[in-house]
Amino acid sequence: MLTMIIFARTLGPTLFGLFAISWALIRIVALITPLGLDKGVIRFGALSIERDEQDNLGQVIKWSFLLALCAGIVATAILVALAQFIEQAYDKPSLAQIIRLFAIVLPVISMLRVGAAATRMTQRTQFSVLAEDLVQPAMHLALFLGAFLLGWQLLGAIVTSILSFVIALLVILFFVFKLFPNISWLEMDRKYYHTVKSLLKYSLPITLAGSFALSITWIDQLFVGYYLPSSDAGIYQAALQISVLFALVMGSFTAIVAPMVASSHAKGDIGRLEEIYRVTTKWGAYINLPALLVIVFAAEEILTLLYGPSYASGWLALTILMAGQLVNVLTGTVAPLLTMTGHQYRWFFISGIAFFVNVILNIMFIPQWGLAGAAFGTAVATAILFSLALIQARRLLHIHVYDYRIVKSLLAAGVAAIIILLCQPFLQGNAFTTICAFTLIAYGVQTGMLLLFGLDAEDKQVINQLKSRMFMNRS
Repeated sequence: MLTMIIFARTLGPTLFGLFAISWALIRIVALITPLGLDKGVIRFGALSIERDEQDNLGQVIKWSFLLALCAGIVATAILVALAQFIEQAYDKPSLAQIIRLFAIVLPVISMLRVGAAATRMTQRTQFSVLAEDLVQPAMHLALFLGAFLLGWQLLGAIVTSILSFVIALLVILFFVFKLFPNISWLEMDRKYYHTVKSLLKYSLPITLAGSFALSITWIDQLFVGYYLPSSDAGIYQAALQISVLFALVMGSFTAIVAPMVASSHAKGDIGRLEEIYRVTTKWGAYINLPALLVIVFAAEEILTLLYGPSYASGWLALTILMAGQLVNVLTGTVAPLLTMTGHQYRWFFISGIAFFVNVILNIMFIPQWGLAGAAFGTAVATAILFSLALIQARRLLHIHVYDYRIVKSLLAAGVAAIIILLCQPFLQGNAFTTICAFTLIAYGVQTGMLLLFGLDAEDKQVINQLKSRMFMNRS
């Protein structure tokens, strides 16, 4: 996110808008190109590890990489061919050139996602976190700063984006080779073709479901770029980036929880699966609800402080987007609860409904309401997605998703909201001071509630398990 903030400040809303439109298109296509194999490799790999089938494990990993690479190359060729048509449809000069450059990264992103998932299969997340969440953003920032000093503005933003993903892929490949040293990478045994067929049968519905689900975050950017000027697309991208922080945090929880859910389901331990979901959902609320309150009450100040005064008009869109993220936070890691327990078709169906609702609402409201219309469509679609998923998880798995323990977080959020409302008239003026004060109030109340009521025993147990998954270094 830091790199995007620097992009926004250095490029300005118009150029940043062109970057945002192209990047949204690439991200949507990149959801499809791994073919769902980033999920399939975890499920089938975990089963192979449970059954001690090392040859089968090797085939799953190799075929996942190969198929993701091929899909990425095909997607690149298609985007390059369609780039000029897209530019004409959007009536945005230079858009075709930007799309063609960006398209090069699709095979790289596809392999990176599969490789990161393969390392998480071992229920250790430090390798994927290092490559995707640390190396890639850090290299992106460092490379762009160098490119900016050379006078490369928009071109520098695009080229450094591509190079950062290439470096992250090299890092994740190193870890994959280290974790699975016995794999013969050049041997493709025909007797395992049935495994590959089963892998694709499982993965393809997930890639469509995942594409629908995550495209909800990006598709509105394409509609904003189509209906509104490039400068509005840049402003909306700024608001969207802040709201997506919650999706990233929940995605980190999902990356940790998914292998644990798959393992518990494979063992038939529904009780443990239920407890993992309850505790991670509760802690997702502990971490995210205070931040959500700060953003809702200081939306304009946050946009002004981070991106500059020219982006402040996106405060209403940001506030509306937070409504959808509230549902995301309160439903927790419900996606892997369905996809890792064999109910990927339900997730696909639910995601499709939410996606098309978002498309319809964008077409209806962006021409009338502008950025607020785009935010409204995304918030409604996000709420529908996670609410329906929660209902299905409870019905199919017979899991009671909430209990009295979630009340602590909701009570803390309510108390913090009241205090912020009372203090708000006295904190007008300086954006930094306002944001800091609201943050101290929100997290102070949350911490106070935790100290007052104390941690539950199962909280401590699951936290220790999560720590062991994240930081264990043995091979």
